[in-house]
Amino acid sequence: MLTGASPRAIAADWNKQGITTTRGNGWSKETVKQVLRNPRICGYRSKKVREFNPEAGTESVRVEPVLDDDGEPVKGQWDPIISVADWEAVTEVIGKSPEPGDAYNARKYLGTGTLRCDKNGCGGRLRAMKAPASRNKPEGFFYYTCPDKRSGYGCGGIRISGPETDRALKMLVIAKYEEEAQEREATSVPEEWGSEEELAAVQNGESHLIAGFCDDDIIIWDAANGEVYRRLKGHTQDVLAICSIQVGQRVMLASSGLDNSVRLWGPNGAIGHTLSELSNGVYSAQEFSLLSRPAILACEYNGAIRLRSAKTGKTVRLVQGQSQGALSVLSTRVSDQQVVMTGGFDGIVRMRDPLKLGNFEPVFQLHAAPVVSICSFRAHDWSLVASADKNGHIYVWDPISREFVLSIEDWHEEVYDVCSFSRDGETFIACAGHSSSDAPLIVIDPLTGEIARRLPAQHDWAACVEGFQVGRNSFVVTGGADGVVRTWDPVSGSIVSSIDGHTDSITAITVFNYRNRSFVASGGNDRTVRLWDPLKSTRIMDIPVYHPVTSISRVGSSIVVGSGAGVLSLSINLQWQKNVL
Repeated sequence: MLTGASPRAIAADWNKQGITTTRGNGWSKETVKQVLRNPRICGYRSKKVREFNPEAGTESVRVEPVLDDDGEPVKGQWDPIISVADWEAVTEVIGKSPEPGDAYNARKYLGTGTLRCDKNGCGGRLRAMKAPASRNKPEGFFYYTCPDKRSGYGCGGIRISGPETDRALKMLVIAKYEEEAQEREATSVPEEWGSEEELAAVQNGESHLIAGFCDDDIIIWDAANGEVYRRLKGHTQDVLAICSIQVGQRVMLASSGLDNSVRLWGPNGAIGHTLSELSNGVYSAQEFSLLSRPAILACEYNGAIRLRSAKTGKTVRLVQGQSQGALSVLSTRVSDQQVVMTGGFDGIVRMRDPLKLGNFEPVFQLHAAPVVSICSFRAHDWSLVASADKNGHIYVWDPISREFVLSIEDWHEEVYDVCSFSRDGETFIACAGHSSSDAPLIVIDPLTGEIARRLPAQHDWAACVEGFQVGRNSFVVTGGADGVVRTWDPVSGSIVSSIDGHTDSITAITVFNYRNRSFVASGGNDRTVRLWDPLKSTRIMDIPVYHPVTSISRVGSSIVVGSGAGVLSLSINLQWQKNVL
């Protein structure tokens, strides 16, 4: 190599002599380069280094010496084949690493080799050509052109803008992908029934009596003579609900049970379709950024942590969170890594990355009661977490070092919710709970534990609290036993607005933005979700959800409601509300 031989010539010579690689294969110019670039041949220990260029979409791999603490190469326990000087001289000739993008299909120009010239039926392949400086185009501008006639590959009659063409190609590919994705996710219509007589009997209005039983069966009787008409088998646990449903031009039977499935049946007893993967009851739900797209992170009654796509509702990842079940969930960042924290009935806060394999790791274990709420915040450039348990104890701790910072006790007999907010550069936490001798809502300095403000109310407990900001002003909104949504100024302790509407206690509350304005969504034991303008003291919308609400959170542009029946995602559109916009 140092005397002028090429890697291709060296490979040919070795193959001619019958010399093979360690795997018994023949040599090529690339395998010769790989061997010569490896510092092991001069006695150094080596390692592979991979580099990815996100702009070009290319990855390069190189082999370099392992260095000690002083930056010197580490020598291996073997005899070198060549000297260090010769290895350095060889790598100067062939380069210490392959060219970026080697063996990767990363295209700079999307249409190269794909686009064809259509002028007069030419059919030549268009090629990318950079715009000459004389045309005063932006840097990097290029054209797709048909090769000229002299090349024998085209007519030279077409030249089109490259950037605009690439943008059009991207839009076409994305549109095609979305169309195919919709086809993949489409629900197939059940097949035609085999029994036309039974179908006609149903359509003619003949009466039947239907019942579901704890032995997992559904029995259909003829209402006229009491005879068993059909016995339907399919559910694996107790059947809880049955109804008829119109599917196109056909009437079918729908049933649901404790096996967390809904099944559609034809009159002949065949299962037309099964909707499985239904959710268990949900204690709490929160937004989670899934590859920059909104997802729903739900903490279910059975202790599982379920991550769902906010767009399709499908389960992305199901993780067993707490052995005894989890009451609260928090999505946050620790050391620039997105993690999920769960608070369990066993008083332990656990943490993990939900997109990776592994178990939830215990990170804080001082609570002696179920952890009902967790929030994260920054105070003086310090990332902290506040967790509250049902006995009224609030602990502030560092999620990185996992060290205890502060304990806040004896202010509430029970705590239901905590949140953080900032005012004039200072961070505070608001605590909602039950107290027979003190205010149900208190504002606390998380670094000293001192009470900054007591916010009294007409009842002795507040179930939920959320902070939000309008301009430079911070506010706190609460809900509790009397079904009233109250907005507070946490600095003065005064009530900004008080809105009636719920007919039972409020159990969950969240703040969401719509067209740069803050609105409140609240849910409660009256089985409704209600939307409010907290600063105008107006009720905007009432949404029946038919189950007591356990949690509400904002996920993307939707409101996610947790209840004993699972997760409900509400898409909010207030454009038709004249009193809002």
